[in-house]
Amino acid sequence: MPRLSKTRLQNILANRLKLKEPRFKIRDFGGMLGGSVISNSFRNRNDLERQSMVRGALEAELGLEGARAVGTILAFTPDEWDMGSEFDLMPDGAATGRSGKSRKTRRTSPVRT
Repeated sequence: MPRLSKTRLQNILANRLKLKEPRFKIRDFGGMLGGSVISNSFRNRNDLERQSMVRGALEAELGLEGARAVGTILAFTPDEWDMGSEFDLMPDGAATGRSGKSRKTRRTSPVRT
């Protein structure tokens, strides 16, 4: 199966879920796409329902094996997204604010006695 592009992933979710004014924050994590989708379409749905909607759309379009090639896609309403954490953690240990400016997180070592 050819590699899934960010654009195709966004189109699959927007079209299959009939999302209202979707926004996407998708990243490539070493060949596996993951991230967040933000839409009012998720209002009044719990986390399990949202995850089932996303996975169902991916499986319907890509098949079970194709959907497994996609990492976690978290679903938020715009209000939840706007009230969320100031920082998104990046895999290299850097924290990126929603403004896109990178800051290193401070890691502490366990105290050894």
